[in-house]
Amino acid sequence: MNGKYMAEYIHKLSNTADAIVVGGGAVGLHTAHALHETMGNKARIVAITQESEWGGIAGRSLEQFRLFNDSFALAEIVSKGIELYRRVDEQLQEKNKRTGSQERAYRQFPYIFTVGPQERPEHISELLPVNTPKRPNMAYYEKLKNDTISWGFDPQAEIVSPDELQRRFPLLNGDAIEGAMIINSAGRLHFDIMRNWIMEKSRADGNGRGVTYLARTAARQILLGKKGEAIGIDLGDEKIYSDKIILALGSFALKLPQILPGSESDRIASNFTITQRELFFSNTPGVHDTNFFLISPDMAIARVSTHEGHACYGYASEDDPIITAPSTDPRPNDEYVQEWQINRKNLMIGRTYTMLSECSTRWDSDYHDPSQPNLAIEPFGHSAGYYSAYRDGLPVVGKLADAGVILAVGSHHSGIMGGQGIAELAVDHALGQNNLSQTTHQQTNISRTPVEHAGLVL
Repeated sequence: MNGKYMAEYIHKLSNTADAIVVGGGAVGLHTAHALHETMGNKARIVAITQESEWGGIAGRSLEQFRLFNDSFALAEIVSKGIELYRRVDEQLQEKNKRTGSQERAYRQFPYIFTVGPQERPEHISELLPVNTPKRPNMAYYEKLKNDTISWGFDPQAEIVSPDELQRRFPLLNGDAIEGAMIINSAGRLHFDIMRNWIMEKSRADGNGRGVTYLARTAARQILLGKKGEAIGIDLGDEKIYSDKIILALGSFALKLPQILPGSESDRIASNFTITQRELFFSNTPGVHDTNFFLISPDMAIARVSTHEGHACYGYASEDDPIITAPSTDPRPNDEYVQEWQINRKNLMIGRTYTMLSECSTRWDSDYHDPSQPNLAIEPFGHSAGYYSAYRDGLPVVGKLADAGVILAVGSHHSGIMGGQGIAELAVDHALGQNNLSQTTHQQTNISRTPVEHAGLVL
């Protein structure tokens, strides 16, 4: 071997990894962690993200979890995430005893699905698209509860009357509430804490053993061998070689045909829809000693949390616009930001706030009882993020037949609570393991023909 080819050979060896993960959102981060846990401390794993920070937009969500779903696959996937967050939280609590810190990765509190009249009020109907499904009734929620239990996952669900709901949560006194289902195996996952824990535990040592995290690094294209098999990643001015590549692309699933051209990539990308959601944060001084997630009769969601200061978190925009060209740092709609600046005393922006007024008289901006002050009077934050949804609403995890690359995309509303489960699915495919059931493998199979999701997005 002459000097030129010897130099190229040595350079290639120095840029070789046991596995590569493309994508730095919740799924990508958990996948790097799952590979490190499975392959051992000596494995060299490279994880890349084009974002400036690891975690992507995962922190721009309500960070909720619940064992209550309309498919076995999602229930099992979420259970894996909850299991990890609980384990990390137990470690943190032991550490907190020694240090006096109060860090938590997991907080359990109720998830409340309210049911209202099937006939929507006019001011609510005006906010919704013409083809919006009918409001869910209690029978629908009962079916989901029974299905989840039959799959072996207990959502700890109970049905309560409006009076009982108000007794437990005095804030929820709206006339529109005809009943509610309370999911007790639910709560909040602190993704920033989990992100830091994962990176601390898995970060590569000086010899490259562990996970090397590369931010601000974009994958140009998959490198293919003579038989069309994947052999590495082209980063533009650098190449990294590995026969194990997992693509956790998140909202950039639309770019799959650019990264790996071919009919299979085209088919998968054509079945994806990327939407943008905007989140508001509001000071709510009238709320005391309560933490819960609330789903209004029209599926508007908010988190009311007193452990972070009296605050309400909810979705600000009236719709979820479709995004055809996702950016690495989605920005909120300027019109909402300007309206906030002009009208800070009334958070009458967006679907969430308007629909919450059905659930509580105290959300009404015209309510002036000094003993029960208006709750949403001081908005203090606004952010935007993406949801990547496959046509049937389930993740897409499996091996792209020709190249042998593993795809792990389509977390939709389950990115944080489902990140670990989707990661373990991807590792199953990459390393020939069986961390998740055959049913989940079948329901998330990459070759399936997706049917339009007919249920509600919970």
